[in-house]
This record gives sequence, C-alpha cells and structure tokens, in this order.
Amino acid sequence: MRHLIVEKFPSLTLSETQQYLESGLFRGIGKKTAQALVNYFGTSTLSVLDTAPEKLNQVPLLNTYRITAITKAWSQSKSNPNFGVITQLLAVGTSLKLALKICDYYGQKTSYILENNPYRLIDDIDGIGFKTADELAISLGIPICSDTRYISALIHVLKSGLREGNCFLPSEQLVSIATDLLSSPEHTPDVNFLNTIVEQLLSKGTLVSGDVGNSVYLKATYRAELSVSLRVLSLLEQPTHPTEHLEHWLTEFQTTDYRQLSRLSDEQISALMMAAKHPISIITGGPGRGKTYVLKILVEWLIHSSCAIALAAPTGKAANRMKDATGIEATTIHRLLQWQGSNAVFLYNEDNPLNLDFLIVDEFSMVDIFLFNSLLKALSKKTRILLVGDFDQLPSIGAGMVLRDLIVSELVPTMRLQTIYRQKQDSPIIYAANDVNSGIIPALHNFNQVSDWMDVGDCAMIQGTNPQATAKTIVELVKAISQSNVDLNQQLIILAPQKQGDCGVHNLNRLLAPIFNPKKENQLEVVSGSVIYRVGDRVIQLKNRYETVPPVMNGEMGRVIAIDASKEMLTIDWEGGARVDYYRGDLEQIMHSFCITCHKSQGSEFQYVIFPLLTSNSRMLTRQLLYTTMTRAVGTFIVVGQHEALKIAVATDKPAQRFTGLTNLLISPVEQLREIWQSLSNTRKTTCTTTSSPTVTVASRLQQRQLTATHGQMTTIGSLALQMYESKYGYRPSKQPELVGKFRFNTYHYETTAIDEIDSAIDAVLR
Repeated sequence: MRHLIVEKFPSLTLSETQQYLESGLFRGIGKKTAQALVNYFGTSTLSVLDTAPEKLNQVPLLNTYRITAITKAWSQSKSNPNFGVITQLLAVGTSLKLALKICDYYGQKTSYILENNPYRLIDDIDGIGFKTADELAISLGIPICSDTRYISALIHVLKSGLREGNCFLPSEQLVSIATDLLSSPEHTPDVNFLNTIVEQLLSKGTLVSGDVGNSVYLKATYRAELSVSLRVLSLLEQPTHPTEHLEHWLTEFQTTDYRQLSRLSDEQISALMMAAKHPISIITGGPGRGKTYVLKILVEWLIHSSCAIALAAPTGKAANRMKDATGIEATTIHRLLQWQGSNAVFLYNEDNPLNLDFLIVDEFSMVDIFLFNSLLKALSKKTRILLVGDFDQLPSIGAGMVLRDLIVSELVPTMRLQTIYRQKQDSPIIYAANDVNSGIIPALHNFNQVSDWMDVGDCAMIQGTNPQATAKTIVELVKAISQSNVDLNQQLIILAPQKQGDCGVHNLNRLLAPIFNPKKENQLEVVSGSVIYRVGDRVIQLKNRYETVPPVMNGEMGRVIAIDASKEMLTIDWEGGARVDYYRGDLEQIMHSFCITCHKSQGSEFQYVIFPLLTSNSRMLTRQLLYTTMTRAVGTFIVVGQHEALKIAVATDKPAQRFTGLTNLLISPVEQLREIWQSLSNTRKTTCTTTSSPTVTVASRLQQRQLTATHGQMTTIGSLALQMYESKYGYRPSKQPELVGKFRFNTYHYETTAIDEIDSAIDAVLR
C-alpha cells in the first residue's frame, strides 16, 4: 500500500467526526464522550486531540480521570494499524462510512488486503462495486495498466453477466465491456493486452472456454452446466418404468364416487403416463391448462402405490399452492435439501442423497442452473423427477434458462398442455393472457373513475396520460381498493416494468407505503436514506443471503415483524421460513414490496394486480413481460396507462435472450462431456485470492467446548473477551457476519492465537 504523508486530518463533518471517534479505534472514547467532545470543539476536535490535548480541561463535566483516559486512548490508537489506514483512505477521498466498513471487516489485516488486492472488496463487502474498488486501488498506487486491474475487471464483467442471467459471455463482448469499464480520460486499455490476459486465464483454468462460439465462463458456472448435463443424460439412460399399474388404477378410479378418468383429457392422461414412465420428464403449459389437476391425480396414484414422494418449489408461496392443490406437504427446494447456513452446503447431496421414489418440482421456470445442479446431485438413481412450469414465463432471476434449454434440447420427454379447461366467463385473465401470447390485443374493460373499480371486469384499464398522472391514478386506485375492505398486504401488488422514474418501483413504493401501512401513534421506525420501515411492512430480498437457515433468496417476500430502534434493527419473517435480523448495514439488501418489478413477481400470485403501462417504458415492453404480469393475477388485473403502450407490448415478441450452453452440452456425446469433466477436476485452481487465516468467535468457541450460554451471558463474555484482546494487542479484531442459532449478527472474529482470552472470558462468566 502506498504510504501517504498526511499533514492534517481530512475535513470531516460534525457527525462524521463523532462517528470516527466512536468507531472503536479509540479505546476509552465511547458514544457519550465523542458527542461531548464534538459538541464543544466542533470540526476542530481531531486537531485538539492530536496537538492540543490540554484544551480538554475546558470541556464541562469532563473530570481529570476522563481526560487522562481520552489522552491515553488517542495516543495508543496511533499504534493501531487501522488508525493510519483510515487516515490514508480518507485522504484519497474514501468516505468515512466506507473506510470504517472496510476496517471493520478486515480488522488488522486491512492494510495487507489493500496493498495486495483491493479488488477483494468487491466480493467481501456489500455495496462496493468495481468502480469504487478501482478508484480506491488507483488512489493507493495500483498501476492503471496492471495485470491485477485488468484481471479484476474481466472477472467482474463475468460476475455481472451472471447476475443478469448469463452463464457465459462471448469473448468479444467480455473484452468490449471490460474495455469500457477500464477506460478513463487518462487511459485507454489495450484490447490486444486484454485478449492476451483472457487467454492466460483460460490456460490457467481460472476461466473456461465453452463449446458455444467463443464463450468464456467462470469455472464454477461451467461446472454447474456440465454437471447438470451429465446428470440429466444419466437419468435418460435409466430404464423406463411400466405404466400398467397406473392405467389399471385410473380405470378402477371410474367409480360412481369419483369418475376421475372422464374428467381427464387425452393430453392430461398422456402427461400422467409420461411422468410415471420416464426417469425425468416435463409438463409445461400456461395457466388454466390443468397442470395442477394432473399433479393432484399423480400424487394420489403415487400415495396409493406407497411411493416415497416429495413436492418442492423455488418459493414458499409456490410450495404453499402445491400443498393446497394436492393436500400433501410441499416445501421450498432449499428446505428439501436442508441448507446448512454458515457451512454453505446442503445436507442432502451426492454423498447423502434423498431417499425418494418420486420428486415433483413446480414453478420450474424460476429454477436457475446452480439450484438445479444441487437438486440433481441429491437424487439417487431410483428417483424419478417431474418438472412443471410455464415455458412462456420470464426466465429465472438467477443464471440460466434451464426449463427452456431442457425443452429445446428435445431430449427430455415433455408434454405441453394446450387446452384451456376453465370457462371464459369464469377466467377472463387466462383467455386475455392467451391472446397476448398469440399476438392479439386483449379486450380490457375501460373505465374512467377509480371509484368504479369494483364494477369493471376482471381485466380492465384506466387511462394514464403520462408517468406523473399514471402514478397519481395508481395511488388513488389503491386508496379506493383499501376502502373496500381489501387486505392490501395479502391481496394486492403493483408490478412495474422498471425501477426508476415516476412509475418505477422506487417512487411507487414511496407513494404507496403510507397507504399499505399507515403510521400509528408512537410506532417505532428505522430510517434508511429516504425509506422508512415500520412493523407490518411488506419487503423483498434483493440478493441471495446464504448464511441464514433456510437461506433468504433474491426475490423472496417477507414482513417486518419487529423493530429495535436503539439498534436500528429490523426483524423480518420470510416466506421461505427464515426469521432474520437486519441491521443498518444490511438494509441495502431489502426494499419495500408494495410495488416490485414484473421479473421479481414470478412464482407469486395476488388477487389484485395493478400494472403501469406507458410508452415511456417502450424499451422494456414485450409480449412475454405482459403475459407474465397478467398471469400473476388470480382475480382482477388492472392496467393504468396508455393504449398505445398496450399495442407496443403485444406487438413486441421478444423472448428473453441469455447466453447459456446447457442445450448444446445436452446434445453433445456423453463420453466427450465426461472427458471434459475429468479434465476440469484435474485442473488446479489458480485464482488470485488470499487464503484467509482461521478465526474463532465466542459462539464457535462455546460450541467447540460443548458449552451453552444465555444471550446475556454471551454478551458479557463478548465484552470481557474484547477488553482482554484490546489490552493485549491494542486494537480490535475484525467484525464479520456470523450465524448464531437462526439469527445473523456481526460478531468479532478473533485470531486463533486469542483463544486463551476467549476461554478466560468464558470461564469467568460461566464458572
């Protein structure tokens, strides 16, 4: 790390100065003392502490003992390696908040990390992207044309592509995006040099070249696609099962009490036979096609046959719908495989497979390549698997287009149910969505006053002339619906094509929050920027959070059930079953979900759906987006916007395009795939990462010693251990997330050399 000569402290605001003093760098200066100093000396506080500590005598109510302690704390802090690091970070323009966050995470290793690879911050610290890490790296002396910088940019571009759903990027596109990312007025990257680095990363095995064009993968993504291909092909090699038992059961089922066969169409019977016969199969089709009914009959037959079965779906809501439809328990895929939280593995895997005869997965269009790989790993050879989903839905939030790729390969037996079984007068949304899929503008009931919303049909439209007017109409419409005794949080959602703008997710959530969850007297709140959270708020997770049990997945919905204002902490119950505490630093992972994007709504159903539809969003509008949005409504679908925008959406047939290689792998010779897998397994990992030294926490040490402690005892042990550590080393250890029981906390992670201090604290409290 480049050493900077800092002649004076960087300019900090009053609140930043107080935050700096109470950050933990200065042992003996707590929140109250920091506040007293800043209130008296203002922006000169740091200068006084450093050059004129005798002025501390001027501060009212500050006795000689406290002044001595403060002076000593300031003097001792200069031996803390992070004192200089923070000063240097501030001097190169890093915000105090970010500087403290970095030092809090890495502890005394911060200087080493910044010196050797500041781009690690991108993966380690929430909220830091390539631009921030790059600016920091350059300011700290990393050469602008260094290999480290170029490699980090290429890896970042591939990871960004992964978050957008792409399993790989063509090499030309990878280099082009990286070039733009690395460019500045002072520097134009050498494209040939970037291509050379890509080749070097491929030869080292850090990146992998796929079979589709000039595809470049992150190694883990290619392994996931290849593993899925091999496991699917292995399932297809398994012998088929006889269907005579199912045929006989269906015939016997034609009793006067049931007459089930007469209510099953030929295509539904074919779907049942296919699922019973093949080790892996797919049932697809839009809403109203009888997929759920086929599942119900299949489950009844499997139970009658004494099969060990499981029902699973990507989300809690989808799993609950499976349970309601079939009458037997259904669960999320993560709960089925039993995610182990802090260990970052599933309990059920290739070494410990599920003991199942049959697995049914619904809403499979939402399953990404990594989750499907984990699911296939946990299946034994005897398990048959049926995948159920709508081919025409938008693809998964995560990487890949697994359902589409499996169907397009034409290798997996597939039945597409096409007949709509519900009457048009009973299910107009289904018929309207079918029209959209066919390129026909659906007939929507037009109305002009929001007060008339109850008198319109199940598919309706009210005019919105521009984004501002549309947003206002949506607010008025939601108010009118709330006055009709509709439970807004349970029954209504607004789905928007994009996040920004007057009719974007962020602005509509801000406008709708007081309607969905009005403020009550003396109600506790946590404020994060311009967003106010209260108990009862509906929220959505914005990134996968794997350290909880079960994990909270990107797109999962939840409710705020408790607030601790003093800790600025929310407790959220998630639909997948997790209950998680969110502190201020975690709030960027969530947002209100009164309004969400259409893409995030997959797997959810609401009685009422409102959709802003405007020509200003024409770049986003497609037939597939409108179809997905409409089919989220089970009761009433209301468009607010412009008829021209409706025409644009229906006319734009633009299925989602992602860079995936699964189909190509599936149609490749299996022996070739096995050879590639073997070569990948033999390739040593040569990624430029720093090996983390082992650490220990109070909770992990208690577990190692097979001791239990109450919450209060753990707090006391933690305080005592920290005091002993600071006395010995002169600084604090790193502070990182840890799963304790079912809850996630930011806890101190001590080096293993500090076990004696932790043990002494444990013994002092428990014995």
